[in-house]
Amino acid sequence: METPRLTFWDFARAVINRRRLIFVSVLAVMILSVVIASFMPKWYRATALILPPEKQSDFGGMMGLSGLAGFALSGSGFSLPVLASESDVIASMLRSRTVIDAVIDSLHLMSVYNAKRREEVRAFIGENLNVRVGNDGVIRVDFTDKDSNRCAEVANAVIAKMDRLRSDLLAQKARETRRFVEQKLAENQIEISMAEDSLVAFQKLNRVIQPELQATASIEAAANLRAAMIAKQIEMAALQATHSSDHPQVIALRNGLSELERKITELESGLVGTGDSSSQFSSIPFADVPDLSLRYGQLLRDLRTRERVFELLTEQLEHAKIQETRETPTISVLDWAVPPHRKLKPKRATIGLVAGFLTLAAVLSWMFAAQVWDVHRRADSSLYKNLSGILSALRRDLFGLRNRKL
Repeated sequence: METPRLTFWDFARAVINRRRLIFVSVLAVMILSVVIASFMPKWYRATALILPPEKQSDFGGMMGLSGLAGFALSGSGFSLPVLASESDVIASMLRSRTVIDAVIDSLHLMSVYNAKRREEVRAFIGENLNVRVGNDGVIRVDFTDKDSNRCAEVANAVIAKMDRLRSDLLAQKARETRRFVEQKLAENQIEISMAEDSLVAFQKLNRVIQPELQATASIEAAANLRAAMIAKQIEMAALQATHSSDHPQVIALRNGLSELERKITELESGLVGTGDSSSQFSSIPFADVPDLSLRYGQLLRDLRTRERVFELLTEQLEHAKIQETRETPTISVLDWAVPPHRKLKPKRATIGLVAGFLTLAAVLSWMFAAQVWDVHRRADSSLYKNLSGILSALRRDLFGLRNRKL
């Protein structure tokens, strides 16, 4: 026996014959869905835009202190992952529990939404608050609510509370840095005093003020004395050629040469002025000049280094105090949220079209099933007999349950 089949043209003929029913059904459902959508609560969305924040360099001047700068800078800003930006940090702060709780308290949203628990309002805001960071770094803040004015108020409040939180965090970091700089400044002042005492003690012990300048002066004086001694030696040799060794001029020249030799020896040994307290710092032994110059340079360098650190710390202390008390906004808002005039949802046209499409699909499916059933019924196929038996059994069970209830 040949299995009965439903052809395309049979189904098309059935659709054409019932076209009015199909059209009326689809139109009725579309109208009904639009009417129902008209009574559904309206939702609005307010949008605000935040410009990408500028990079913070609150304590960039500390870069002149090498290792100290790294410690101070580590507490002055936010450590960011490699792929994260300042905009990503701000987006996370906008969605943070601290910011949302501050918005709930400032706008009294617990009573506005008739909520008994804060978690309910927090969850509602979290679901309807959308924060996105664009490729250009601009942050988009959207909030959806049934009240157009309230959705703008919440969006703006989220931004304001986030800015307040960010300002407090930066002030806290500045406060920590100020305390650190004050501590280092006090330690540096002690180190400067110790360096000054070491330099003064070295000068007194070695009878030096500036070893290089003093050595230069002593060398020039010794050179002049040696030149004078050579000149007298030449004069004495010429005089001895014509006079005896007992001649008064020869004796006078010999005494002059002895005096020059004594002065040269005193200069080279650093004994000039040992008997005169006013000139005890005038000469340095030539053999000690390298060691004294090296040690003096080390002490002077240490003192100047600590003085430079003192200057930088003083500048950073004033900078940290300004940063700690700064009240200026930390972000730039491109567009504040304004109450929207057009609703976000429900979109009645979309609802009507979707309902009409679904109705059309349901009606066509029902007609296709009815046509298949009719083909098998007329052919009295085994499928029809089996399904009829199943339906009869289900019908008897249904009527049996009704009779028992009655």
